[in-house]
Amino acid sequence: MTTTSTEANRAYFDKLASEYEAKPWQKAMSSMITRNIHERRDWLGLADNPEQKEVRLLDYACGTGLVSRALWPRITASRGIDLSTNMVQVFNSRAESAGLTPEQMNAVQGDLLSKEEQPHLSDPSLFNFDVAAVGLGFHHFEDVIEATKQLAARLKPGGVFFIVDFVNDREREVPHGWQGVITINGFNESGMRKLFEEAGLVDFGFSVFDEQAEMYFNDQKQLRTVFMAKGMRPLQ
Repeated sequence: MTTTSTEANRAYFDKLASEYEAKPWQKAMSSMITRNIHERRDWLGLADNPEQKEVRLLDYACGTGLVSRALWPRITASRGIDLSTNMVQVFNSRAESAGLTPEQMNAVQGDLLSKEEQPHLSDPSLFNFDVAAVGLGFHHFEDVIEATKQLAARLKPGGVFFIVDFVNDREREVPHGWQGVITINGFNESGMRKLFEEAGLVDFGFSVFDEQAEMYFNDQKQLRTVFMAKGMRPLQ
């Protein structure tokens, strides 16, 4: 059964998709995050790939494809999954506009945490990834442990899972008006380490961005610290 939070997020991002990253602060934050992901590609184990060796990414809660674009061309294929049909359409439209084929970059609508059967998410093409990622999506998830387990299971042995999200460096309440859309208002290193270990991932890493994200909630400016956390599916 679909939860209230899931439906709230689906409706919110369906409405937002057409104007996502349209505001100056949104564009600035996306550029900052893209730059920081790009700078950490070696840290993720994504070496230069001049010979275009196959490297496949699962971009979950993919939105418009920020993570996929930040890792290109170190990856050779990206498969996105998102709750929002409208976000999926924008993801695919941007990939096409960049001259990429559906075989190179494509997204589908879906929810790995749904209790309802979704046969299309069992397609073999949505397994055995070299990398899986969630960019600024974890704070929307109701069950981050199950999400991590589900994504880790879609990696090949030795594959890397990483997230980008906000540091919870002090007690923060969910901003007024965002209850039901935001579930957890940030994370810390020890919590991330425990979460990744519970999902069976090893070689944990945690990296905080030097730059802060400038955001606006109800026209009120907030500065948030952003991090990347990574873990690897064991080789055996």
